[in-house]
Amino acid sequence: MTLSDSSPGTITHHPLPIGGESESETDAADLMAILLGRPAWHADACCREHPEICWHPLPGYSTRAAKAICGRCLVADECLQYALADPDLTGLWAGTSWRERRRIRAQQDQENSR
Repeated sequence: MTLSDSSPGTITHHPLPIGGESESETDAADLMAILLGRPAWHADACCREHPEICWHPLPGYSTRAAKAICGRCLVADECLQYALADPDLTGLWAGTSWRERRRIRAQQDQENSR
């Protein structure tokens, strides 16, 4: 995971290295993903191609660009399931915020208790 300051009040999240790396950099990224316990689908996530997007916006900052990218991601379903399984996970995952995922989990819990 690479974190970098993009503008005041934001952190850009880039889960895995993007294209253009050397083979050794890619191997290192694959090893780091394994060590961090990252699922294989992370390699296909659209967010890895957009380091300029703020994936962990502070309150009041727009999430529109990030959600648009998530909306066309091929692994959004896997990403959402991953994010729903970890209530402490912050940032945007599958186009959902922490609060949105909290609501989804509550709704699922309510449906499961019926």
